[in-house]
Amino acid sequence: MEGGFERDRDFLANKQDFAYFLSPENGDNFYVNKIEEMINAGSRRLVIDLNDIAEYDVNLRDNVLAAPMEYLPCWEEALNDYVKHHFSDLVAKQQQKTGTTEAVLEYKIGLKGSFGRNKVNPQKLMSQWIGKMVCCEAIVTKCSLVRPKVRETVHYCEATQQFTKQKHGESAKGGASVFPTTDNDGNLLTTEFGLCTFS
Repeated sequence: MEGGFERDRDFLANKQDFAYFLSPENGDNFYVNKIEEMINAGSRRLVIDLNDIAEYDVNLRDNVLAAPMEYLPCWEEALNDYVKHHFSDLVAKQQQKTGTTEAVLEYKIGLKGSFGRNKVNPQKLMSQWIGKMVCCEAIVTKCSLVRPKVRETVHYCEATQQFTKQKHGESAKGGASVFPTTDNDGNLLTTEFGLCTFS
C-alpha cells in the first residue's frame, strides 16, 4: 500500500511540475502560444523540445529519457487539464469549425531535440533500450504489409463442446479460404485464433 501512495505522490508532483513548466508563471509564454497553435491547427500533439526541458531543470531531461513512463502520462494529464481550464472556449470553437463532436479530446506529448546517447540507429536498437525513450533514425528502403498466411484454423462449437480443424491454402483440398461459421449440423463455430497455425 505504501508503494502505491509513493507512486501517486510522485505522479502528482511530476504533473504539477509540468503544469508550471507550461504556464506563463514560468516566465515564458512560449508553450502557451504552442498550445494555442496546436488547437488552432486541429492537432492533438504538443511537441516539447528536450533542450527547453534541460533549460528548465538540468536533471529532468535525463530522467525523462531514462524512465519516460514515470513522466509522460502525468505530463499528458497536466496538458489536458491545462487545455480544459485555459483554452476550453478555443477548443469549442475549433470543434464547431471542424464539425468534431467528441466530448473529450485527448492531447498527447511528443519530444524532439537532443536525445544524446539515446539517439540510435536500427543496428544499435538492443534490449538495453527497453523502457527508455529513444530516437531511432533510419532510411526506409522497403516497406510492405506483412500478412501471415493461414495454414490451419481451429474452431470451437459451444453446442457440442467439440473442436474442429480446417486446412487452408495450398495443402487444403479445394484451397479453402473462408473461415467456417457453422458446422455440418448448423451449430455456430467460434474461431480460436490462438490455436490456429500461420506461416
